[in-house]
Amino acid sequence: SPLGAVLAAGLRNLKSSRYVMKEAIEEAGRSAAHDLERFLTTLGTIATAAPLLGLFGTVVGMIQVFQRFVDAYAEGQATPDVFAEGIWTALITTAYGLFVAVPAVWAYNYLNGKVEGFSVEMDNSSSELLDYFIKKGA
Repeated sequence: SPLGAVLAAGLRNLKSSRYVMKEAIEEAGRSAAHDLERFLTTLGTIATAAPLLGLFGTVVGMIQVFQRFVDAYAEGQATPDVFAEGIWTALITTAYGLFVAVPAVWAYNYLNGKVEGFSVEMDNSSSELLDYFIKKGA
């Protein structure tokens, strides 16, 4: 586990100075935190990009609406059903963008909170380990 790796780094340097032991623990902690965060960036990108892609689809759908209206008007056939396909495209892409973004944002925030909690736990546990061995005179 990430916490085990951090504590093991401290124990491997038990006979070293306090400074060396602390540095080893901090380095292992940074590495463990990096491993925990490695996919959060991708999830955050998905959460950010999904509504933008939905908005892009909305704009494309509205462009279709106006283009079809111009074409139908020129032919004298401008009826409400001319708008239907473009409006459908606009609404469905917005819905899909939100359908992807909302769970992605929720998952990103949840997992980011978990990583933060693990990082604090690792920091506290490694500090306790360091203090314990310093008091014991190891």
